[in-house]
Amino acid sequence: MRDDILSLLEEEERLLSEKKSLFDRFMLSEIEKISCLNYGRIEKCLSMFAADNDLIAEIDSLDFHIKKIEQQIAGTIGVKPSEIGKFLSARKETVIKKVCSSKREIRVSASELAGMREKTIGLLESALGKTAAEIDGLQSLRKIKSSGILKKKL
Repeated sequence: MRDDILSLLEEEERLLSEKKSLFDRFMLSEIEKISCLNYGRIEKCLSMFAADNDLIAEIDSLDFHIKKIEQQIAGTIGVKPSEIGKFLSARKETVIKKVCSSKREIRVSASELAGMREKTIGLLESALGKTAAEIDGLQSLRKIKSSGILKKKL
């Protein structure tokens, strides 16, 4: 395989590895959020959701650069970007195997992360629902106290 294509594939592999690392950090963040919710630390969990935006922005940036590399490879070898997978799967170079493996790992991680995120959101909604019910109860108690009903003799 040509050196320029190998160089692009090596750069793609490096970016994919970085992306996988970000997915791993994202997964750890989800695990920590679930732990926070299990211990009633809703505020910390909410702040962690805000911090996730930085990870998402980094992943989006990597995706942009990965797509750019894939377009360069496609242009160099003369295929459509959507056909790169077919072309590369027929090759035996180590870097191609690494790229394909990394893409599979990222798909698995993305699927696991989606399931974990769904669980986190469900727990957060439940915790917020309980908090809302507690607030309603406190407001009702405040109304009763301010009305003087508790001070009246029956």
